[in-house]
Amino acid sequence: MPKKPYNHIAADELEDFVMKYFGPHMKPADRHVYWGLRRLERAAKGRGLCEPIAANVRQIGAASGVDKDTATLALQRLSSPPLRLILYEPGPQGRSKLATMVRRRTIEEIKTHTDKKLLESLVPADAKRLERLLNGVIFHYDGKEQRLRVNAAMNGRIMYWKPAICREQKKARITKLLKGLQEPEVLVEVDFEEAEPTIIKAVLNNEGYLSLDEWPKEGVYQLVATQMGWDREKAKEVVNALAYAPNSEKRAKLEPEWVYGDRDGSKEAIWRVPFVKKYARALDQYKAELMRFSKKPTRYVFTLGGTKITQPRGDTRRFHRGRLLAWRVQGTLADIVNSSALEILETQAGQGCLLAMVGDALFVSVTDPKKAKVVQRIMEQQAEKLKLPLRVKVRTYPATRKPETTKDGSRRTSAIRASIMERDVIDVRRKELAKVKQTKVEDVDDDDVRLYE
Repeated sequence: MPKKPYNHIAADELEDFVMKYFGPHMKPADRHVYWGLRRLERAAKGRGLCEPIAANVRQIGAASGVDKDTATLALQRLSSPPLRLILYEPGPQGRSKLATMVRRRTIEEIKTHTDKKLLESLVPADAKRLERLLNGVIFHYDGKEQRLRVNAAMNGRIMYWKPAICREQKKARITKLLKGLQEPEVLVEVDFEEAEPTIIKAVLNNEGYLSLDEWPKEGVYQLVATQMGWDREKAKEVVNALAYAPNSEKRAKLEPEWVYGDRDGSKEAIWRVPFVKKYARALDQYKAELMRFSKKPTRYVFTLGGTKITQPRGDTRRFHRGRLLAWRVQGTLADIVNSSALEILETQAGQGCLLAMVGDALFVSVTDPKKAKVVQRIMEQQAEKLKLPLRVKVRTYPATRKPETTKDGSRRTSAIRASIMERDVIDVRRKELAKVKQTKVEDVDDDDVRLYE
């Protein structure tokens, strides 16, 4: 019987699904063994993807690049809740030369054997996918065509290096973005109101440290600004710094000019605001709990979206419990913003074209101002999935540049829109060519794809 060709495309889809939903909850050895099983699937005569494999633990370890004992533990974890990614029947104890039966589950089987609520809670933001989509696309900024250079930060936020959009002042950023648009396009800025305090509010309430009834109706920023006589921007800076300090109570008792610089001559600490006293104490209790949960040698925390954020190797900065809270809150925001950005990119024709991501704000170009509400609803839906009552504010800025036309008289498409759409077409053709050549998708070069009809 001739050997059937291995279905690399379906295998890629399976592994992408597993890494997206379960990747943050798998140890490095689990990933190595799971990928190593693919080698054994290809080597099995007359068998293929998600078919039973007869191999002893030594062979599985050799295919995965780990030793026998590590492979045994990884197989046990992969077959047990909450993962349940494989079916595993170990051989008799002490008889390592005897075959072990193991089979990777299909996507449908994983969905069937995993609780739906658990599956939804394990979905992380796909920052790496956004990084791949945006890197290298042509982008109009400040009247010039540039190729985007971005990277995903540790907390999942997308950082722009070229052009340096994140470093620009807000007014300058909007002005330069508008130079890349043409009538009748409209620049839409979609942002969350009091995003970080709202996430902290939900977390402290869920953990029982500070109930929703004790929070000010006007919001933390406005309360502090009113009672301290500050503008809202300074109140925002002080309140956020208070949350991520090693000791929030101690920070709240310090005089503002000592901590933040003498901007307005204020000599009073925000500790005199009654709500701040309860807020700071609740923060310290919760951060202490996070520190106990995240044990050495490697500190880590999970966002509300299920993404695992781990302290990088070689990080020499002083570690304190405020950093854990910052990772969790800012990482959760990144989950929401990244998911919204991906949905906008995947449905460009209906909603608009993503231009930039700065903090928890998205900048999108649309041809109809009414579509701004659609973009707003996308962000609200992503927040609702995590049960966060985040309020979304929308601002629109109409383009003033006259539309450009091509040689045949048609309207010129925005460069970033055309570039990303071309990238999507290339990805589809790459998968088709890999299937024809019976090779891995990643082994197909861009040049081969462009020559492929």
